[in-house]
Formats: sequence, structure tokens, C-alpha cells
Amino acid sequence: MRLHAPGEYLHVFNRGMQKQPIFETDQDRLRFLFLLLTFQGEAVIKNISREIRQNVQSSTLHIKDELKSEILEKRMVELVVFCLAPNHFHTIIRELVDNGISKYMQRVLTAYTKYFNTRHEKSGHLFQGPYKSVHISEDRQLMHTSAYIHKHPCEISGWRGKEHLYPWSSY
Repeated sequence: MRLHAPGEYLHVFNRGMQKQPIFETDQDRLRFLFLLLTFQGEAVIKNISREIRQNVQSSTLHIKDELKSEILEKRMVELVVFCLAPNHFHTIIRELVDNGISKYMQRVLTAYTKYFNTRHEKSGHLFQGPYKSVHISEDRQLMHTSAYIHKHPCEISGWRGKEHLYPWSSY
């Protein structure tokens, strides 16, 4: 368990076991992104599959206004930056309540692993151990880390020079 003080920023990341893909389809990416966005708060989402299905069918990510309000009302963390690569992800997260990042990451990674294993008929660990985090202690480090994450798609085949078009990033 990691404890961070409210108001602090962390670069949080993880990758697949043995560098295996953690996203095989756009539906997987949409599910993970939906979890990243909605689990910022303590809202209980009664039927995640139905909410996601509507997003997958339209190939967009839309969160209903009433759910947005509930998330913002009981927010534990603030997702500031993200980028999803085929076998890993990077985020910058600002903790808003004590132990918020730990609770948030546990919810996101557990829910996503259960989904992924069911959908792709797999079992066991998806991620290579617990998430990793680096404390961001100053504004310059925050800007550098944000640029690093947003530039990351250039390492993905076919995206060099087109990072601004990569759909699975907050760029």
C-alpha cells in the first residue's frame, strides 16, 4: 500500500506480465479509459458492461451527466494525464484524499483484469506486479513528465510524428 499526501502528483504506470499486451482491441482500451475516468470518484457503477457497451457501439466515450456529477462530488483523485500503449500505460494522478491513489488504482486494475481475463478467456495476473509510481515534487518535473507521456505514442508502430492524433492519450 502506498500512502501519498493530498495535493501531490504522481506518475503512475504499469505494464503487462512479461511485457505482454494489456489491450488487444479498441473495446479493451475504451473499457480501461472508462474505468480511469469513472473510478476517480467513489461512485458505484451498477452495470459497467451496459455503460461501456453503449460507448463501444458508438466508438466514443460518453459518461452520463448524473454519473459525472456523482464522480466529481466524491472524487478521490484527479486524472491529469494518460497514455495507453499496447502493453502498458502511463498516468499522472493528483491525490485529493488520503490513500486516494491506492484505492483508485486497486479499483481500476482489479476491475480491468477481471474484464480482460473474462473477455479473452485467460486467467491469472495481467499486470507485472503492483503499479509503480514516481512522486512529482516540482512544477518543472510535472511539465517534463507530462511531455514524456504525451510524446510516448512516437514509440508505437505507425505513430511517430503523429502523437497529436493518437486517440488513446490525453494529448
